[in-house]
Amino acid sequence: FLALCFNDTDTTNPAAFSDSETYGKNLEKMISDVRSAQATPIVLTPTVVYRTEPDKSARHQQYAAVAVQTAEKMHCEVIDLNRKFRAKIAASPEKFFVLKRTESIPNWLDFDPVHLNENGAKLAAECIAQIVKDEHLSAEALFR
Repeated sequence: FLALCFNDTDTTNPAAFSDSETYGKNLEKMISDVRSAQATPIVLTPTVVYRTEPDKSARHQQYAAVAVQTAEKMHCEVIDLNRKFRAKIAASPEKFFVLKRTESIPNWLDFDPVHLNENGAKLAAECIAQIVKDEHLSAEALFR
């Protein structure tokens, strides 16, 4: 699985940041490199991050969209975990947020806006399993 994006979107970290165009080109190269090694690349978009700053959330979703577009362009399997994660949270926000003082915070994250806790890992696994089922991705297609 090629699962990346979190550091690429971080404009405060120049060593890791890539604009979305560079991110797409880097992903293309990684897909090609995986194929050159006689393996099957599968692009996995990132989960949802919890950002109170709208521009950071929007940028994160933009990079997830670039990952999907790049995978499609390269005729590569893609599991759009970001889209599925957002849909599940939107359908049942009461399951995914807890009220702390006066703020609703996600109960799927560990200690920062990125890393999943046990709830988040279960949600990610459910999302991936549902996508594999819905898109009829066979084990052969995933692990050849």
